[in-house]
Amino acid sequence: MASTNRYSAEVSLRLIVGDSSYGLSHLGPREFIVRGTCPTIEAGNAEIEVNVDGRNQTTQVFLPHGVPGPDVRVLYL
Repeated sequence: MASTNRYSAEVSLRLIVGDSSYGLSHLGPREFIVRGTCPTIEAGNAEIEVNVDGRNQTTQVFLPHGVPGPDVRVLYL
């Protein structure tokens, strides 16, 4: 009989621009959506931080069109 693992990972997704960070509701291979309040962010460099069970992975990205605000699909390179 197969056993069932009832484990759920704790996951946090964040966009970091300068000294500010914003939660992400969706993250794909080349796009994300900012969750909650977010000002308009100009095109430029940023970081995406993925934290799974306390383990961080940070990726340097470029936002070619910036971020128009929350709840909008944003492309990154």
